[in-house]
Amino acid sequence: MAITYKVTSFQRRLAAARSDDDSSTAEDEIKAKRPAAATAFVLPVTTCRQILRLWFVVDDTSRRGPYRLLDHACRSSLARANFEAAQRLVTWLVDVAVTHGLIDAAAALATLASPELLVVFDETFGVALDADDDGMLMRHGFEDFALDQVGQMKYTLVLQRLEMMPPCASPTNSNGGGSALPPPTPSKKLFRWADGTAPEGWIFPQLSCRHLWCKWYFGDDDDGHHCVGPYRHLQPSGVGDSNVMRRPRGAVCHGVPRGHCREAAVCRAAPRDGRHSTKTTRWSCLSERSTCSCSTTRTGTS
Repeated sequence: MAITYKVTSFQRRLAAARSDDDSSTAEDEIKAKRPAAATAFVLPVTTCRQILRLWFVVDDTSRRGPYRLLDHACRSSLARANFEAAQRLVTWLVDVAVTHGLIDAAAALATLASPELLVVFDETFGVALDADDDGMLMRHGFEDFALDQVGQMKYTLVLQRLEMMPPCASPTNSNGGGSALPPPTPSKKLFRWADGTAPEGWIFPQLSCRHLWCKWYFGDDDDGHHCVGPYRHLQPSGVGDSNVMRRPRGAVCHGVPRGHCREAAVCRAAPRDGRHSTKTTRWSCLSERSTCSCSTTRTGTS
């Protein structure tokens, strides 16, 4: 039901963008067929949102483009590097959009106007980076960011992070080919059971604050058959008794000062003034893998 709603919502926004834009793409198509100017050209380093749009429509500022047709004008090493980076990122986003049925084919993007392209990007970018309902990202390498934060980053920085931090280790391609960007994973969650949340009959364990903190972010890998977590992804409906989830969630929320946590839900529940009672507990997870070492320091309020 949720997937159907998201697709329907995306289709409505795309239709609204199409109806709001009265201009035709005919002018862009004519300009795209004209020979590019003899002067050299360097793609601007802009956001991912803008580079996707300018890849398919003419740049209103420079009156050049679409950028995908300007490869021959990018002559310097910097110009070539910017063009190739934009090409890799756009190709990856287009593949995601086609795979998830947001567009029929890559060629369809060339027929869209700017408002429609931006609607497609907004939906595709969230899917590609595995955005949660609260806007926080679950893709490896982007867990500290919200979707709108990454949306403001330059496309060269986003591409570099994607290529350096793939979502998971993958077997070596025997053909030696393949894209530099790994395909996005649908989710970073580890659940593998019938209801998609936790093993049937699984009971939330009684844990110390230290162990609860680690398992809240890294999960329980003590038993390969019942690898539950990270616990923060569990839903009350999957555990059974909603109160069982409220207690540990509240413990984690109130133990983290605002600004020191990585989860939007935790941030919203943390005290607004950055303090908890008369002492502030600062936690630092020292590992980014399946196990962690947590330490606490307590500081008195001034």
